[in-house]
Amino acid sequence: MPIASATALNLVGTMASTLGQAMQMARTRLASTASPILRLMIQRHHEVTESELLRRELDK
Repeated sequence: MPIASATALNLVGTMASTLGQAMQMARTRLASTASPILRLMIQRHHEVTESELLRRELDK
């Protein structure tokens, strides 16, 4: 693999990791909010995300 391709893939991986961490932090903050509606929405989003990850594992 050329060096430029490896660098680009490394950059994409780093960006994906950073975005994932930002989403997790936002999810954590929303989960601790006083609003029961927001807590329910974030819980639902978490469950949908988990089920999607499991579905992708089964498709491999």
